[in-house]
Amino acid sequence: MSRDSERGSSTVELLIVSVIFSLLLTTLVSATLPILRAQSRNQAKVDTLQSSAVQFYRLQRDLRQSYYLSVYACSTSGTPSCSQPSDFSSTYSALVFPTAYANGNGQFQLSSGGSASGQPNWQGVTVYWIDGSATLHRSFDVPTGFTTGSVALSPSTAAQAVSDVMAASNPGALGVSAQWFALDLTASNTNLLAVEMSATGNEGGSSNETTYASQVLTRQ
Repeated sequence: MSRDSERGSSTVELLIVSVIFSLLLTTLVSATLPILRAQSRNQAKVDTLQSSAVQFYRLQRDLRQSYYLSVYACSTSGTPSCSQPSDFSSTYSALVFPTAYANGNGQFQLSSGGSASGQPNWQGVTVYWIDGSATLHRSFDVPTGFTTGSVALSPSTAAQAVSDVMAASNPGALGVSAQWFALDLTASNTNLLAVEMSATGNEGGSSNETTYASQVLTRQ
């Protein structure tokens, strides 16, 4: 056998093969990345739906057990301020309303005597609020100006509750990222209010924002 028949690959041939392999690899990666990103976006949406839906359901449950004329939407920037919006034109970072649950999470309290017997015995207020890092919190407070047993809640007392819970050492983070609340009390005379919450989820560098909306029939 001659030496020519045993000749190996030349440097030029190796370079050509390397270039072709690199092109094929680049094409494969380019085709795969969108699929991986789509999975991340879908996972972000699933995470948002699962965790945030649970907390929004909890908010609805709390509102159903509250009193429609004492539900407030509040801002938390600077000095908190609260109002009762009549439409969704503005968004807020906190919701405040009375609760009859002991310490906000315990047994539902009922009055035992007088004309109010069997009616909710209001213990304080529940505050849902979003901090500067977009973390959703749920807190209980008995603010200055609130009278236990009375459902009356003024804008200033609601704002005091927001200040109290924001300064608390254990603010009650819910493990959900949120952006804003919106409240519509147009139908307040029928004890029906509309509430919205925007929540976000993140997965693999992708984010997803979902808005939850519901009409809640409260106590009157």
